Amino acid sequence: MLENAWQSIRRLPLYVQLAVWLLFLPLMLGLWIWQTGWPQWLRLFLVASLAWWNVMVFFPA
Repeated sequence: MLENAWQSIRRLPLYVQLAVWLLFLPLMLGLWIWQTGWPQWLRLFLVASLAWWNVMVFFPA
């Protein structure tokens, strides 16, 4: 499912891709990290760190 989402966004025209990246930056970063060839433990750590950072930014204690 993540692969399908990444491929469908990559097929869009460049200006639409830029708009999607700007509107959904945390999600797009997560998809980009997940599609890299890095070890799975590193990808999981980075995606979890990105999720934690987003929660802290949008819902500060």
